[in-house]
Amino acid sequence: MKGKQTQLMDGTAVSNPTEYLILGIDTCIYYVLDESNNVDMLGKSQIEITDESKPEFWIEKDGRLLPEEWFWENFFNLHDSDLSDEWDEIWFITQFAKGLSKFNLPSVPLHFRQAFDKDYKIQLIGNYLEMAGCYDNLVDEYIEHKYTFGKFNDELTCFRWSNNTPEYFTKKLMSIKTSGFNTLKEILEILGESFKNAKININDHWLDIIRNRVLYSIWSLFGTKHFEVYELIDTGHSYSDYMIKYEEETYLLSFESFYG
Repeated sequence: MKGKQTQLMDGTAVSNPTEYLILGIDTCIYYVLDESNNVDMLGKSQIEITDESKPEFWIEKDGRLLPEEWFWENFFNLHDSDLSDEWDEIWFITQFAKGLSKFNLPSVPLHFRQAFDKDYKIQLIGNYLEMAGCYDNLVDEYIEHKYTFGKFNDELTCFRWSNNTPEYFTKKLMSIKTSGFNTLKEILEILGESFKNAKININDHWLDIIRNRVLYSIWSLFGTKHFEVYELIDTGHSYSDYMIKYEEETYLLSFESFYG
């Protein structure tokens, strides 16, 4: 579906109309892609439709025509999560990106490239895990918590390398009876556990934000597909690492604690 802008927001006529690809139709606006590869929102009164052919994947609901992922209420109900304004970033890197990919555009729109940048997401996850480590280290004066996440080579299924020496482990599939998403959600409860043990009052809302942003950022790495979670059990350590895998794409989530 295509259209051209015939007037500005104040009703002034546009002398040289710009043509847009219509990405979706919401209650009062069009989501549009312009010739400079930017996504924008324009009022329905500003656009004259020049091509009414609609994408087959658009869903019609309550007068809206959108990719299924762009209906906010669908995302609000995902995994029974209580989402609020701070989830704009999560919606951006999961649902909006997933819906946008259905258009098979020749290149990702300028302001949305980070939503498809795996290295950016890995860094984002690392930043939140570092914040979580700082939280827990506030309580455990003699224990240092270090939480990390990164790409992992699963070809070597018997050991991983640490300080140039092999560490042997047993790989145990955890997400057998439930989804990897729910398994990972339970694992991430480790973040902030020190505060529970110390029985100190803390802003649980911020801890929930950290846990959930790690959870949804990892989920978005796989294009919000179902993934598997393995525990890598190392008998020589008191902690376990977790391998998160979808097809050949594999990551390692590590929760390490040691006396400082």
